[in-house]
Amino acid sequence: MPSKGFTAWQGRGQGKAGYHRSDEEEAEPRRSRAPHYREKERVRYSSEEDSEEDKDWQPKNAPRSRAVWSWPWSSAGGAVRPGDAPGPGSNMTQLVLIVVMLASILLAGYFSLQVNDQSMRIKSLSLKLEQKTNEVEQQRIRGRQQVDELSAKLQEAQHTLEDAQRKKDEASGQEGTLKSQLKTEAEKVLRLARENEDLQKRLEARAKEVKMLEEQANAFQVEMTKLTRSIKILEGADRRRRA
Repeated sequence: MPSKGFTAWQGRGQGKAGYHRSDEEEAEPRRSRAPHYREKERVRYSSEEDSEEDKDWQPKNAPRSRAVWSWPWSSAGGAVRPGDAPGPGSNMTQLVLIVVMLASILLAGYFSLQVNDQSMRIKSLSLKLEQKTNEVEQQRIRGRQQVDELSAKLQEAQHTLEDAQRKKDEASGQEGTLKSQLKTEAEKVLRLARENEDLQKRLEARAKEVKMLEEQANAFQVEMTKLTRSIKILEGADRRRRA
């Protein structure tokens, strides 16, 4: 099969030599005879648009049928003409590219699902924390109200004790007729003193509970702030990934 730079009149003019490379072909670099170049030449000389002169002319001692270049990876070893299906290597390359693309899509979907799942979990924890914070705040308010009520009762008891002490002082001069009243008032004073002591202990206990509730509320507020910051970071990462 003639190569680039060889024409019919050159072949006929050489006589017995039959086929000689032209000066242009001799000057070509070695890369011009690479497989992709030979493929271009095969397509050129096997095309239906070749001239009749090129089709009829053959070098000396050349076979009658035109040679057809074969794909290096042809499994059967036979000739492959233009338009035939590509060999297994090309299909394998396409298959590898498709697998890589599918793996990339699956990984992107998996990471998106993971980010959405973490975001939903953090939002759920944030809602639970907010509910718990509201409950603690309500308990703190109720504790504060109870402390105020106990303080009012304590003040009332103190006023009653002062009144009883005053009456005792007034009755101290009337030992005869007011002795029974003094005894009654003394018992009342003792009872009020015990009640006052009990109220004082209850007030201190409620004050400790209120302080503990306030500390819990502060701790929950700190945790909520951290979770809110984490949610903002995840949402920003999700927006950057989608962008």
